[in-house]
Amino acid sequence: MTINTTQPDQSPPEGMSAERKAAIKWIAFVVAILGTSFTVAMVMLYVSATDPSFAVEPDYYDQALNWDEHAAQRSINEKLGWRIDLQDQPGAARGARALTVTLTDADAAPIAGASISVIAFHNARAADQVVFEMEPTRNGIYTALAPLKRAGRWEFRFTVLKDDTTFTTLFPVELTPLPAGGFTP
Repeated sequence: MTINTTQPDQSPPEGMSAERKAAIKWIAFVVAILGTSFTVAMVMLYVSATDPSFAVEPDYYDQALNWDEHAAQRSINEKLGWRIDLQDQPGAARGARALTVTLTDADAAPIAGASISVIAFHNARAADQVVFEMEPTRNGIYTALAPLKRAGRWEFRFTVLKDDTTFTTLFPVELTPLPAGGFTP
Protein backbone atom coordinates (compact mmCIF):
# COMPACT_ATOMS: atom_id res chain seq x y z
CA MET A 1 0.00 0.00 0.00
CA THR A 2 1.28 3.36 -0.91
CA ILE A 3 0.30 6.56 0.74
CA ASN A 4 0.32 9.71 -1.26
CA THR A 5 1.96 12.33 0.87
CA THR A 6 1.80 15.10 -1.64
CA GLN A 7 -0.41 17.94 -0.59
CA PRO A 8 -1.90 20.58 -2.82
CA ASP A 9 -0.01 23.85 -2.94
CA GLN A 10 -1.11 25.85 0.12
CA SER A 11 1.16 28.78 -0.27
CA PRO A 12 -0.55 32.08 0.61
CA PRO A 13 -1.94 33.94 -2.40
CA GLU A 14 -0.23 37.11 -3.45
CA GLY A 15 -2.19 40.15 -2.13
CA MET A 16 -5.58 39.85 -0.44
CA SER A 17 -8.38 37.53 -1.29
CA ALA A 18 -11.43 38.86 -3.14
CA GLU A 19 -13.58 38.36 -0.04
CA ARG A 20 -11.26 40.45 2.12
CA LYS A 21 -11.14 43.23 -0.50
CA ALA A 22 -14.95 43.31 -0.66
CA ALA A 23 -15.22 43.45 3.14
CA ILE A 24 -12.81 46.39 3.34
CA LYS A 25 -14.73 48.26 0.61
CA TRP A 26 -18.04 47.82 2.45
CA ILE A 27 -16.58 48.89 5.77
CA ALA A 28 -15.04 51.97 4.11
CA PHE A 29 -18.39 52.75 2.47
CA VAL A 30 -20.24 52.59 5.81
CA VAL A 31 -17.58 54.72 7.52
CA ALA A 32 -17.76 57.29 4.66
CA ILE A 33 -21.57 57.52 4.97
CA LEU A 34 -21.38 57.97 8.75
CA GLY A 35 -18.60 60.55 8.39
CA THR A 36 -20.57 62.49 5.78
CA SER A 37 -23.70 62.41 7.94
CA PHE A 38 -21.75 63.66 10.96
CA THR A 39 -20.08 66.43 8.93
CA VAL A 40 -23.41 67.63 7.50
CA ALA A 41 -24.97 67.62 10.98
CA MET A 42 -22.10 69.70 12.42
CA VAL A 43 -22.27 72.20 9.54
CA MET A 44 -26.04 72.59 10.01
CA LEU A 45 -25.60 73.02 13.75
CA TYR A 46 -23.00 75.74 13.19
CA VAL A 47 -25.15 77.54 10.59
CA SER A 48 -28.29 77.43 12.73
CA ALA A 49 -26.44 78.70 15.78
CA THR A 50 -24.59 81.57 14.09
CA ASP A 51 -26.71 82.77 11.15
CA PRO A 52 -28.90 85.77 12.09
CA SER A 53 -31.43 84.70 9.46
CA PHE A 54 -32.51 81.91 11.78
CA ALA A 55 -34.41 83.27 14.75
CA VAL A 56 -36.69 82.02 17.47
CA GLU A 57 -39.31 84.33 18.94
CA PRO A 58 -37.93 85.42 22.33
CA ASP A 59 -39.89 84.02 25.28
CA TYR A 60 -42.31 82.24 22.96
CA TYR A 61 -43.15 79.66 25.63
CA ASP A 62 -44.00 82.35 28.20
CA GLN A 63 -46.04 84.16 25.55
CA ALA A 64 -48.01 80.97 24.93
CA LEU A 65 -48.59 80.49 28.65
CA ASN A 66 -49.79 84.10 28.94
CA TRP A 67 -52.04 83.99 25.87
CA ASP A 68 -55.04 85.22 27.91
CA GLU A 69 -53.11 88.38 28.85
CA HIS A 70 -52.19 88.92 25.20
CA ALA A 71 -55.83 88.51 24.14
CA ALA A 72 -56.91 90.94 26.88
CA GLN A 73 -54.32 93.48 25.65
CA ARG A 74 -55.63 93.15 22.09
CA SER A 75 -59.13 93.84 23.38
CA ILE A 76 -57.86 96.94 25.23
CA ASN A 77 -56.07 98.10 22.06
CA GLU A 78 -59.30 97.81 20.06
CA LYS A 79 -61.33 99.69 22.69
CA LEU A 80 -58.76 102.50 22.88
CA GLY A 81 -58.69 102.95 19.12
CA TRP A 82 -55.28 104.61 19.29
CA ARG A 83 -53.33 104.86 16.08
CA ILE A 84 -49.63 105.11 15.27
CA ASP A 85 -48.46 106.63 12.02
CA LEU A 86 -44.77 106.01 11.26
CA GLN A 87 -42.75 108.18 8.89
CA ASP A 88 -39.24 107.24 7.79
CA GLN A 89 -36.56 109.73 6.73
CA PRO A 90 -33.53 107.78 5.50
CA GLY A 91 -30.14 109.39 5.68
CA ALA A 92 -30.83 111.83 8.48
CA ALA A 93 -27.52 110.67 9.91
CA ARG A 94 -24.93 108.35 8.41
CA GLY A 95 -26.19 104.78 8.71
CA ALA A 96 -29.35 105.77 10.58
CA ARG A 97 -32.93 106.76 9.93
CA ALA A 98 -34.94 109.51 11.51
CA LEU A 99 -38.28 108.01 12.50
CA THR A 100 -41.28 110.13 13.32
CA VAL A 101 -44.35 108.69 15.01
CA THR A 102 -47.67 110.47 15.29
CA LEU A 103 -49.78 109.03 18.12
CA THR A 104 -53.52 109.78 17.98
CA ASP A 105 -56.62 108.58 19.78
CA ALA A 106 -59.86 107.24 18.31
CA ASP A 107 -60.99 110.80 17.46
CA ALA A 108 -57.68 111.56 15.67
CA ALA A 109 -56.63 113.89 18.52
CA PRO A 110 -52.88 113.84 19.30
CA ILE A 111 -51.78 112.03 22.44
CA ALA A 112 -48.95 113.86 24.24
CA GLY A 113 -46.91 112.78 27.24
CA ALA A 114 -46.71 109.08 26.37
CA SER A 115 -43.67 106.84 26.58
CA ILE A 116 -43.09 104.83 23.38
CA SER A 117 -40.65 101.93 23.18
CA VAL A 118 -39.95 100.11 19.93
CA ILE A 119 -38.52 96.75 18.94
CA ALA A 120 -37.70 96.60 15.22
CA PHE A 121 -36.17 93.86 13.11
CA HIS A 122 -35.65 93.14 9.43
CA ASN A 123 -37.56 90.07 8.30
CA ALA A 124 -34.38 88.58 6.79
CA ARG A 125 -32.47 89.11 10.06
CA ALA A 126 -35.04 88.60 12.80
CA ALA A 127 -32.35 87.72 15.34
CA ASP A 128 -30.85 91.23 14.99
CA GLN A 129 -33.41 93.24 16.93
CA VAL A 130 -33.04 96.99 17.40
CA VAL A 131 -34.57 98.38 20.60
CA PHE A 132 -35.04 102.12 21.06
CA GLU A 133 -37.24 104.76 22.67
CA MET A 134 -39.16 107.47 20.85
CA GLU A 135 -38.64 110.99 22.25
CA PRO A 136 -41.59 113.40 22.46
CA THR A 137 -41.07 116.54 20.36
CA ARG A 138 -44.45 118.17 19.92
CA ASN A 139 -48.04 117.43 20.80
CA GLY A 140 -48.50 113.75 19.83
CA ILE A 141 -45.31 113.60 17.74
CA TYR A 142 -42.35 111.46 18.77
CA THR A 143 -38.98 111.00 17.06
CA ALA A 144 -35.97 108.70 17.20
CA LEU A 145 -32.75 108.22 15.30
CA ALA A 146 -32.53 104.45 14.75
CA PRO A 147 -29.72 102.37 13.20
CA LEU A 148 -31.96 100.61 10.68
CA LYS A 149 -29.49 100.21 7.82
CA ARG A 150 -31.04 97.46 5.71
CA ALA A 151 -33.65 98.18 3.09
CA GLY A 152 -36.66 95.89 2.87
CA ARG A 153 -39.45 94.66 5.07
CA TRP A 154 -39.17 95.44 8.78
CA GLU A 155 -41.48 94.62 11.65
CA PHE A 156 -42.03 97.31 14.28
CA ARG A 157 -43.46 96.43 17.69
CA PHE A 158 -44.63 99.46 19.64
CA THR A 159 -45.46 99.64 23.35
CA VAL A 160 -47.08 102.91 24.41
CA LEU A 161 -47.48 103.81 28.08
CA LYS A 162 -49.69 106.77 28.99
CA ASP A 163 -50.66 107.21 32.64
CA ASP A 164 -52.05 103.79 33.63
CA THR A 165 -52.86 102.76 30.05
CA THR A 166 -50.81 100.40 27.89
CA PHE A 167 -51.27 100.22 24.13
CA THR A 168 -49.40 97.77 21.92
CA THR A 169 -49.29 97.33 18.18
CA LEU A 170 -47.09 95.81 15.55
CA PHE A 171 -46.96 96.26 11.84
CA PRO A 172 -44.66 95.66 8.91
CA VAL A 173 -42.99 98.57 7.13
CA GLU A 174 -41.12 98.57 3.83
CA LEU A 175 -37.98 100.69 4.22
CA THR A 176 -36.17 102.13 1.21
CA PRO A 177 -32.38 101.99 0.86
CA LEU A 178 -30.35 104.60 2.70
CA PRO A 179 -28.54 107.13 0.49
CA ALA A 180 -25.07 106.23 -0.82
CA GLY A 181 -22.68 105.52 1.99
CA GLY A 182 -25.42 104.59 4.43
CA PHE A 183 -26.84 101.41 2.92
CA THR A 184 -25.59 97.97 3.88
CA PRO A 185 -26.88 94.97 1.92
